[in-house]
Amino acid sequence: MRRRIRYRGGKIEKRYARSDLLVDDATLEARITTIAALSRAHGAIPETTLEVDGEHLVLEQTRISRGDRLPPGDPRVGPALDGLAALLDAIAPHIVHGDVCRKNLVFDGEQLHLVDWEPALRQLRDGRDTLLYTEPYISLGDIARDTLTTETDKLGFFFLCLAIHHGPGRIEKTRALVRARRTEQRCMTPIDEQAFMALSFAELNDLAERSDDWRVSG
Repeated sequence: MRRRIRYRGGKIEKRYARSDLLVDDATLEARITTIAALSRAHGAIPETTLEVDGEHLVLEQTRISRGDRLPPGDPRVGPALDGLAALLDAIAPHIVHGDVCRKNLVFDGEQLHLVDWEPALRQLRDGRDTLLYTEPYISLGDIARDTLTTETDKLGFFFLCLAIHHGPGRIEKTRALVRARRTEQRCMTPIDEQAFMALSFAELNDLAERSDDWRVSG
């Protein structure tokens, strides 16, 4: 069964079949408890509740009103990305988002909000066992381990920062790059990927700001 999404007033409701969430009960319980707690503690994560309803899990999230766009050169770029980096550095010891990218951010005119927190990072989608990330933003280590960790969050965040600081178009021939990452361990970061992963999110934001001419192609 596919997840169902409904919009009700100021809330987004997503309903999942428990059998589609490919994690054990303890892992699921720990993740949904952590998401709910973090959403209460951090304003950049929309308030989220998750409840088990029989054979289903129901996620309810506060809808964030979008402000205007955040183009490169806008004086709000620096503070907005600094705030998002600080959030990710604070929560990294506790949870992985798995899909840090532009489509999962909402800018309210002042702050970037990280949305679309999934109850499980591995789910059954269209009958297939699926890790929930956006290609090609998965680390070489996570490709090898067949999982999602903070490394993948860092990779997605870096390319997000590149696009916001300097404009989109940083990746060319995405499908070929995905293949090269899996077959040749092709690096897609401006420094060695192992060294890249040792940096904090704040340091990655600084690296992206300095890497205005960085592009990668498959």
